[in-house]
Amino acid sequence: MHAAAGHLVEMYAGKRLAAAGEPTGLRESTSALTATVLSTDAFERLIRAQLGQLRHPSSRAIPDAYLADEAAVEDALQRAAAGIRTAMAKAGHLVDALSFERGALLRLHEDSRLAVRAELTRVPRPSTRPGPLAWSVTPAPWATDPRDDSSWPPPGADATVGLRSLPGGCAALAHVEHGPRAGWTQIGFIESHSTPPRRYPDLAGRHVFVASALEIADGEPPEGSLPFTSLPWRLWTVLPHQIDPSMNPERAAAILSSGDQALGPV
Repeated sequence: MHAAAGHLVEMYAGKRLAAAGEPTGLRESTSALTATVLSTDAFERLIRAQLGQLRHPSSRAIPDAYLADEAAVEDALQRAAAGIRTAMAKAGHLVDALSFERGALLRLHEDSRLAVRAELTRVPRPSTRPGPLAWSVTPAPWATDPRDDSSWPPPGADATVGLRSLPGGCAALAHVEHGPRAGWTQIGFIESHSTPPRRYPDLAGRHVFVASALEIADGEPPEGSLPFTSLPWRLWTVLPHQIDPSMNPERAAAILSSGDQALGPV
């Protein structure tokens, strides 16, 4: 149970703990408190009820939802973090309560700013996409007839497996011609097409991941990498003029149209 708890803590809170500098004993305490919850009958009943309500009885897929295991880790992290100042006091280290608690909160809490901004600007599955990725417009075509393997892999997918930059630079960006967003340019999208394993007929799970984004680089991007994966995500929550006071939409458009920036699909 302790191994499972440690795995969950790493999955749900590992990045936050690392960003906070791995406070001494916090990960271990969080894992121990999580393991205690996982071993209870109440947790077993709750997670079974959640899975029973959120997926088909024959499915083995994990629902995209906030489940009892993640809640257990979050509660354990908060309970363990609440004792840091007390533990420090017992060891002879006295700190200002307000500033310490506020600092710990900023380092350990789940920041929702990126998710909120993404949802505010997200267009649910647009049909417009760069030419080399046009094959991905139809979601999981192989799922229509599981006995027919002619749709797997999707026609056109093999040609883009090793493609890291779209030919044509900025000219390869997809442009919206119709609908309420006519005139827009699609600077990026990300999606996955997945089907779980089947028993009758016996088929393995299948998964396609597609991502395209505008990227400015000083050299060839590493093969197999994703755009912006080396930058802190909080960059997306800062307004452009806060990074460069001289930046405005006209100047950004001029910069992007003057070069041959790398556009990366994976």
